[in-house]
Amino acid sequence: MKTMALIGALTLACVAAPSLADEPITLRFAMTAPAGGWSQSRWFDGWIARVEQQSGGTVKIQMYPGSTLANMVNAYDRTLNGVADLAYSITGTMRGKFVGTSVIELPSDANGKEGSGAMWQLLERGLTASEFNDTVPLYLYVYPQTVIHLQKPVTRLEDIKGMKIGATAKVSADVIDKLGAAPITTNPTEMYEILQRHVISGMAVAWTGVLSFKLHEVTNYHLNIEIGSSGGYMVMNKETHAKLPQVARAAFAANSGYAASKAFGVVIDGVATDQYETVLKMPGHTQARLAPEEKRRWQALFAGVVDQWVKDTPNGAAILAAYRDGIAQVRAGM
Repeated sequence: MKTMALIGALTLACVAAPSLADEPITLRFAMTAPAGGWSQSRWFDGWIARVEQQSGGTVKIQMYPGSTLANMVNAYDRTLNGVADLAYSITGTMRGKFVGTSVIELPSDANGKEGSGAMWQLLERGLTASEFNDTVPLYLYVYPQTVIHLQKPVTRLEDIKGMKIGATAKVSADVIDKLGAAPITTNPTEMYEILQRHVISGMAVAWTGVLSFKLHEVTNYHLNIEIGSSGGYMVMNKETHAKLPQVARAAFAANSGYAASKAFGVVIDGVATDQYETVLKMPGHTQARLAPEEKRRWQALFAGVVDQWVKDTPNGAAILAAYRDGIAQVRAGM
């Protein structure tokens, strides 16, 4: 009886313990955002857990936050070249790559959910698919509108003329130039330092980045005028995707696409609201808006940027129309 019990225990142990061949495939994820930040705590921790669980334990996603594996400038290329299996970053840092996709950077009244859903639809309709066809896009996202965080008050166009303002996206830089200021192209990880050193007097960035990058420590006047946006991607290396077991590919598919893009957009909108309201309560900070007549002066200049973008972008008119249609569809509950 003891022998049979021992055989039974060994048999159960062999069934319960996976063989080396059954060990999960570890995927290297270049998150690029700071460890413990809102993108991890409010989105990626849950998203990774869902994918791993739905994959039946066939994959494990190893997160590399910040610039430990890739940074916001090279994350796409690092994934394309196989240094990372997955990457999350922004499109604006890769000049000349996401030309049609840069429609998301134009001034509009779209929030994160609306822009993210519309951005995915552009890809799905084939209007921007060629810009992502060397990887497997999982979902896309757009931040709420960019506003200007400054070190001194600006209440009219004449105040901003000649000021150096940082921008992370080309179209935002074009808008700043139209306003008569001098755009300084940078990326999110450099914003704090160049503000602290007074290389620039302000930074054009959505509210999602203010507390995340501690911009409230180096700016105190927040001009809430919507001058455009920025956004990014979650992509996977093509060879990595092809080698995954079917159950793992299905798990990624179930947590990707239009629905995932909109869901991430909802998270982004919540973060923007939270950071705005947190800074609103801080002593020494001013939340400013332009007077209605002054705002119309600024918006007249924005229209020129939109017109120029359409003229300079291949198929620009169709892409802009489709993006606006996508925003309307999300608003209609689609």
